[in-house]
Amino acid sequence: MKLLEGKTALITGAARGIGKALAIRFAREGANIAFTDLVIDENGEATKAEIAALGVKVEAYASNAADFEQTQEVVAQVVKDFGRVDILVNNAGITKDGLLMRMTEAQWDAVLTVNLKSAFNFCKAVVPVMMKQRGGSIINMASVVGVHGNAGQCNYAASKAGLIALAKSIAQEVGSRGIRANAIAPRLHRNRNDRRSARERARGVDQEDSAAPRRQARGHRRRGNIPGFRYVELRHRPGYPGRRRHEHVIIHNAAIQHQAIIAAHARIRASRAADGGLLSDS
Repeated sequence: MKLLEGKTALITGAARGIGKALAIRFAREGANIAFTDLVIDENGEATKAEIAALGVKVEAYASNAADFEQTQEVVAQVVKDFGRVDILVNNAGITKDGLLMRMTEAQWDAVLTVNLKSAFNFCKAVVPVMMKQRGGSIINMASVVGVHGNAGQCNYAASKAGLIALAKSIAQEVGSRGIRANAIAPRLHRNRNDRRSARERARGVDQEDSAAPRRQARGHRRRGNIPGFRYVELRHRPGYPGRRRHEHVIIHNAAIQHQAIIAAHARIRASRAADGGLLSDS
């Protein structure tokens, strides 16, 4: 028997990206999948077909997650189609980046509404269903930005921090009813539809005005800014000579990550030795 066989998972914003990956993974574990997105276009239909090929029941719903009434209707339809909701993943989200001094009220409101209010909407609609079932699991897709913050993303950071606090509060409210609530904080990753550099995102540069696609068309590759790659920076301990020396390790395969970091540390230790052993080895 598979881990989630017989369960129904409702995932918001799952036509593409992380939501799609979660839906496929859940389906492989035997869960029936109901997913939403603002529109169910060719990407949504392709996702639905890919999930159906795994032998589970799947339905796609066009819905604005930030709209309270639409959310109530979608959840009611999901319960009618599937009979239950065992897992809710609040994944729907957007970004409208810009430095605080340049951020408009509309940018702030849009991100908080889609990223945070949508989670409230779905939790509000799904929790009564789970309470009747005497069990369920709520997962909020937060971000490392919601933990540490990030320049140029104060609206996004606030929304993701809110998702973490929301999960904690819901867990305290309904944990005794057999309903779990958790938040996941993934690291930064490149959206295939966003080709702006980190500096351009912080400045609020629109994608149409970004120079990044032109750089890529000319074959340029910037360290730490390559889609699908991971950026690791190793520094000397502060307060010692050579503290500004660092290495950039681009890792594209998790299997070689450990070896790459060990090799980078070895090179730094060698450079310390060349400095006459003035630097600590830790």
